[in-house]
Order: sequence, then structure tokens, then C-alpha cells
Amino acid sequence: MRQLPILLIPEKRAFQYEMLDKFWRWQGGQVRVLDNYQVKDDALSGQEIAIYGHREFATTVAKMYGVRLLSVDGRALSRFQPEYLERNVTHATIGTVTREQFPAFIKPVVHRVFPSGIYKSIQHFKETVDGIRRREEIIVSQVIPHKITAKARGFILNGRIMAASVYEGRTLQSSTESFIELAAEAHRAILPATCVIDVADTYELGWMVLGIKNTWETDLKGCSARGAIDCIVAATLNK
Repeated sequence: MRQLPILLIPEKRAFQYEMLDKFWRWQGGQVRVLDNYQVKDDALSGQEIAIYGHREFATTVAKMYGVRLLSVDGRALSRFQPEYLERNVTHATIGTVTREQFPAFIKPVVHRVFPSGIYKSIQHFKETVDGIRRREEIIVSQVIPHKITAKARGFILNGRIMAASVYEGRTLQSSTESFIELAAEAHRAILPATCVIDVADTYELGWMVLGIKNTWETDLKGCSARGAIDCIVAATLNK
């Protein structure tokens, strides 16, 4: 069996953690559930580790043990080729958005500077970001004008899809995986070695990329835990 790093997961034992625990151990790896992740376990110092869990857990543990988490550039989606988006997605700042862009889905480039979501008007948006500097970077996405018939997720490693799942609606798994892998391969230059790509399907436009997420904090949502293991290993950079 190959040598896996020690998997560190939070105390909250959701089904996805149980599945990862099972397959990690099945492949000969060790798993540690950190009941109190705010306290350092000296026995883990100097060990090869892989971190998977919610953002607060993952970033706290990474800092504590001196490793780096491989993260997606918050501007990456705006750099995707238009044929993979099927809508306008732009990189802007709070101070440069215009009335004509609304309604829009807006998210900050820096996590949780303000709530991501659909803003129906510029007034609604300005009320939310009142007090935040006008130069704060944001991603502005046109609201999809058609009904979404399916949503899917894929865990990516070096441009290849390692695990995928249609988690909402119905569609062909094979076509889903093909589109996700095409999108990943076409944008390898702007994506980290591992990430998670969320996509949606519509009758009118077909598949489109919804978002790109960090492997180390993204729910499996039905993706194979066994298939995602290599992605989770790659998402933690040990020194």
C-alpha cells in the first residue's frame, strides 16, 4: 500500500468524513479527528499531513502545523473562456459596478468581506457594502436567465477529473464529467493543481461553469471519497 499523509478532520462527523475515514484507512493511511483543533498536538509536528474540513478548521490547523493549503485565486472564474460560462462574469471593484449590471450575483474576491449572493439592484448592493472600501475587488456574474435542470461537482487533479457527482436534477453522468474535464484542462494555467469545479445544465444553453472551490473545504456532495483522496492529499503542501 502507498504511504498516505495523516488525514486531519474536524470533530463534526458528517457522512462525508465517515466515508473519507473509511477509504483513507482502507488504503493504509491514518486519520486523526481533532476534537479541539485550537490546541496543537505535538505528536503531529513534523509529520506529513492532509487537511480536510470547514474553512476555520482548515486554515487554523494549517497555520498551527506550518503547512500551506492550495487555494483558488478568487478572480479565476472571470478569466474563464466565455464558452464555458454562457454568461457575463467580470472582475471589478465595489466602486465600479453600474446600475445596468443588475440583477447580478456578486461575491468578494476575498472570502466573506460581505455576503455573496444575488443582488436585485445597485441600491441593495450599496446598502450591503456600506463602509467597505470602494477598491475592494469583486466578481460580478450575470444571473442565469434560464432554468437550471441539473447541477454537478467534480474534484480535479492536474486537469483530470478524479471524482464527480450530479447532486441536483438529472443528466448523463458521462456528459457531465466530459464537460468538467474539458473546462479544467482548458484553464490549467489559471487553476491550482487541485480544485473543485461546480457546473450547471440548462435546456437552452447546455453546460456552464458555476464556480471554482478549494478542494480542502468543499463538500463531496455525492462524489466518491475514494476518488477524491488524491485531490485532498495534493491540497495540503507540506514543507
